[in-house]
Amino acid sequence: MISADRTLEREVVCPGVGARGIRRETGTLWAMRGIVVGFDGSPAAERALDRAAELAGDHGRVILLSASPQLESVGVVDEPILDRPSAEQRDAVLDRGAAALRERGIEPEIIAADGEPADALVQAARDTDAHIIVVGSTGSGYVARAILGSTAENVVRRAPCDVLVVR
Repeated sequence: MISADRTLEREVVCPGVGARGIRRETGTLWAMRGIVVGFDGSPAAERALDRAAELAGDHGRVILLSASPQLESVGVVDEPILDRPSAEQRDAVLDRGAAALRERGIEPEIIAADGEPADALVQAARDTDAHIIVVGSTGSGYVARAILGSTAENVVRRAPCDVLVVR
């Protein structure tokens, strides 16, 4: 059970003795299994990053993910409809997010993914056995949202764990 002061309490049984008791551990359940946070550098993503850091507490495990979608044209010319950020741009965004977490005493695991952000977030949550995914309510691009749909909505529908959408 999680107490009001956000500590995890669990009943433990001492093997061979059968003694029972309550063991208190600092941090939250989210921190112990991991928090995946999507980060594209937008103001909503900044707020999601802040919330993920709050949930992680002092000893949390945060997986910071940025994905670069690319939508190819199926017309006469093979050109992308959306410009995908370069690897350098994506890495700069991830570096900024990681620095913000480090300022709060959290050393993040970093994932730079190619492809659709919702797919990458859901897969990262599965791969890391995350307890929660934290995303901003709106991302950095209106055109991408209009064509691909809302990342937050797609994640909510397909996630293997809880999802927190931060406004």
